[in-house]
Amino acid sequence: MPRAKSHASSTSAGSTEPVLVLPPKGQGFKKTICIIGAGASGLGAAKELTNLGHKVMIFEQNIRIGGVYAVSYDNTMLTTSSILTAYSDYSTGLENKPKFYSDEEYLEYLDAYSHKFGLYDHIQFRSEVTKATKCPKSGKWVVTVKDGAYTCPHRATYLLGSAHSQKLRDYAKNDLGKRSLEDFFGKAEEQGFKNIKDTYEYTYVDHTTGEEVTMTAQDKRTETTYLFDSLVVCSGTNKFAIMPHFAGEERFQGPIVHTNDYKKPEIYHGKRVLIIGAGESGSDICNEIASCASKVCIVARGKHGHIIPRKQSDGRVTDLNTNRCRYSNPYIFGDWVGWANQHAKRFVSQYGDDSTEEERRILSKIGELNLSQKTSAFSKFGCKNEGFVIAMVTKGAELHRDGFRLEENKAVFEDGSEFICDAVVACTGYVNAFAFWEHPD
Repeated sequence: MPRAKSHASSTSAGSTEPVLVLPPKGQGFKKTICIIGAGASGLGAAKELTNLGHKVMIFEQNIRIGGVYAVSYDNTMLTTSSILTAYSDYSTGLENKPKFYSDEEYLEYLDAYSHKFGLYDHIQFRSEVTKATKCPKSGKWVVTVKDGAYTCPHRATYLLGSAHSQKLRDYAKNDLGKRSLEDFFGKAEEQGFKNIKDTYEYTYVDHTTGEEVTMTAQDKRTETTYLFDSLVVCSGTNKFAIMPHFAGEERFQGPIVHTNDYKKPEIYHGKRVLIIGAGESGSDICNEIASCASKVCIVARGKHGHIIPRKQSDGRVTDLNTNRCRYSNPYIFGDWVGWANQHAKRFVSQYGDDSTEEERRILSKIGELNLSQKTSAFSKFGCKNEGFVIAMVTKGAELHRDGFRLEENKAVFEDGSEFICDAVVACTGYVNAFAFWEHPD
């Protein structure tokens, strides 16, 4: 094993023998702990571990906190309400008025939480963990980190936290951010998002110092290796896209992109778009693209997840129904309750007094779709997002539940029907993989 030094040191990336850095315990710290990722899980872990007296270092590849919500597509809305998404020790004081956060609102919440508990002091941004191995002799975790990680510009890049002045926050979002994002997405539309997302040069405001920084893709990055007592992996699994091969895709003349490379619906203005996958992201994306496209079709492989709307007909958030009393029942009883619940939805949609006509039609369609595929809240898969149903009811979107093949300008389904399309968005999920992981277990 390479020798260890107790003082900060590093070598250039590509060195065969990197120097190991021991984060000093001192000052009564119990253990040194590495946390990978400054999203909701990483921040919560850091707060609890520092409270217990441990020395914590958080390595975050992005330029800001927030994890997946710092890179999410436009109009992202959480599928769990604020009352169940919030940390138990940080309240907004609005528990009696739960809502569904947008990604930007949730980032503000995480920022306030991080400031309250001093978590920014423990984060190293633009730091990519490339290797994590447990030494079998010492039991220490050997963690290798490269600095200068590249991140393409995003709305969240220019949303500064509450520690900065309102003037600087407005400048970052409405001036610098607006100009940078317009230029980036303009070039992305011309050259293709994949072709520029790892090389585009831009300026942003550092979220900790408030200084303007230029983001460039660096060929030479400094590599440092640390020794830690423990390792906490909070990097999430939405990193490596699953992109299946679709029959006939070689013949299709339009673009085929994965959710990972989708950011804005406007690029599909006036086009006919095929959405593959009816999970929560697919449902969201189907609905927002349907607002811009001339026609949208969403295709699911067999059954889509059991649809559970975010809100009930009386306006209450649906996840408040989640409780052990309900979900500890036998499956057969749960399926019966689910069947009764879907019929109740259809009844309310016809005779309820508080819903608008549009809301009634959406509620009725949810009940119809769930009943047709005989699913309930006890089914294996669920979709806490009625977006694609809204698109069907109010924007004319089509739903297909069978296989298909692509031709030059269309999808041909197994039942013989066709959908003429200009573009395909694959909402086909991510593989659970960690590129840095080197562990015998």
